[in-house]
Amino acid sequence: MTARRFAQGSGQGWASLAIAALAAVLVIVGLAVAGGPMQARKERRDQARTDDLARLAAHVECLSQTEQGSILPADLTATTSCPAPERLADDNGAPYRYQPTDALHYRLCADFEMPPHPAQARWAEKRDGDCILRELPVPPATAARPMDQVEVQPAR
Repeated sequence: MTARRFAQGSGQGWASLAIAALAAVLVIVGLAVAGGPMQARKERRDQARTDDLARLAAHVECLSQTEQGSILPADLTATTSCPAPERLADDNGAPYRYQPTDALHYRLCADFEMPPHPAQARWAEKRDGDCILRELPVPPATAARPMDQVEVQPAR
């Protein structure tokens, strides 16, 4: 009877050991697929860079509309009507870069750690390597409107 209990116990021991080994393998595979904590840190730092570039884009648009009449500024110097964003560099101290490409288009660049992921990045379709391609918005006064949206003022 003791031998029978020992044989049953060893079978349960092997089953428990096999389940524990399978669980360990699944955890390792899960970390490999998801990238683990280092991947998450890189994604978080890149998201902070993307947010900073969005603030810089708003600053460029402010400068172009208030100071120079819908023309791209030569640089991102702060003015009284357009104060500069707080962060002009990432957490590693690498400065963000602004590059006008023509009268309406410009690039904002940062040292991203991850390649763009179309499903996650806001500007993935407009990202060229480490740069985000932007275009000045058309001012509302010069935008063409369909005739049914034009407001007609009555004659006085």
